[in-house]
Amino acid sequence: MAQHRSPVLSFLLVVIAVSLCLMAIYGTRPDPPRPMAPAPSPAPVRTRILELQEKPLDIRVWGNLLAWQDVTLSAEQAGKVVWKKPGLETGSVIHEGEPLLKLDPVPFELAVRRAEASVKSANAALESQQATVLGARRALHSARQQETLADRELQRATQLERRGDTSASVLDLAEKGRVVAVAARESAEYALAAAEGSLRVSSAQREEASAALATAFDALQRSTLHVPFDGELGTLFVDIGDWLGPGVPALQVVDRSRLRANLQVPTDDVLGIQVGDSVHIQATFGPEVEGVVLGINPTVQRESRSQSVVVEVPNANQRFSVGTHVEATLRKGTHQALWLSPSDYSLMKSVPGAWVLSGSPATVQAAPLRLGRPLVDRDGLTWLPVQSGLTAGQRIAISNLEVLTEGAPVQPLQD
Repeated sequence: MAQHRSPVLSFLLVVIAVSLCLMAIYGTRPDPPRPMAPAPSPAPVRTRILELQEKPLDIRVWGNLLAWQDVTLSAEQAGKVVWKKPGLETGSVIHEGEPLLKLDPVPFELAVRRAEASVKSANAALESQQATVLGARRALHSARQQETLADRELQRATQLERRGDTSASVLDLAEKGRVVAVAARESAEYALAAAEGSLRVSSAQREEASAALATAFDALQRSTLHVPFDGELGTLFVDIGDWLGPGVPALQVVDRSRLRANLQVPTDDVLGIQVGDSVHIQATFGPEVEGVVLGINPTVQRESRSQSVVVEVPNANQRFSVGTHVEATLRKGTHQALWLSPSDYSLMKSVPGAWVLSGSPATVQAAPLRLGRPLVDRDGLTWLPVQSGLTAGQRIAISNLEVLTEGAPVQPLQD
């Protein structure tokens, strides 16, 4: 018996069959072509052609100016200030040997008079002792003559007694006379030795008295404070009526007719600096002058790894003040090299490198570099010498470095 299908079911079967056919056709259809990415645009860069350049090896350091001479005068004696140079104030111009302050001279004058009296007394004692020594020498000379006569008399009496021409009593008298003469001579020698000893004592006493007089006179002279050199009064610590003790500061004298600059220079830069080299000195917002290297401290400062270079700075017109902060430029000749500024290269894996242009159209290739110590020129710009990695005539990119990659195309800009 024949079976009849529902029209709806037949329609569904037809739809499913058509769908499967369409899916099969679409699944075997090749993928449509995909659009290609556009080629990257060349990066615009400014460029520079490398040339050998000679740059001055200037070293710029800073320091403060010091007085050529700066002395604080102190009292060497105790006393009261009784005189001060009229008009003496801070900044006053003063000259070598000029008196500035005086202590009360009375105690020092009295000490000089006492010392002079002691010298006179010592001189009198010395003269008296010299006369005593002279008398003792004359007495010794006479005693020696008497001893010689006694010896001759004894010899004569001995010969006569042997021939029987005289008695034994005469010989005895001659022997006693010789004994007395020897005793007199020995006594005279002792007296002369004692007198000469006293003379030496008197001479030493006179020298001591003379030294005491010189000390007292020196103390009198030092009771007046004199200027040790031409300069200016820095600070006056006392005034009339003040009491000064030994070592107490009285005034400060400053000589700034020329100045000193102690410059701390890195040890590596000290090499090549010599005594007599010229140094350009410029004060901040102030005058400029040429100084001269006086010396180099051989000791290296451990903390800063630097050495002190002392420079003489002329200051005849008093244009610089003590303590002025200055910039000093030490010139060490010139150095020829390929020079790069810090903006001309970049770090490539922690190694400095430059981008070198080649070909047409231009592309860039990385060139690892070895650079020398940086140099700051007179305009304040920093330059580094190329030790290896680049040669003269090469063209390098100097802008847009952060976007460049190996082999990337670039568009050189016209300056």
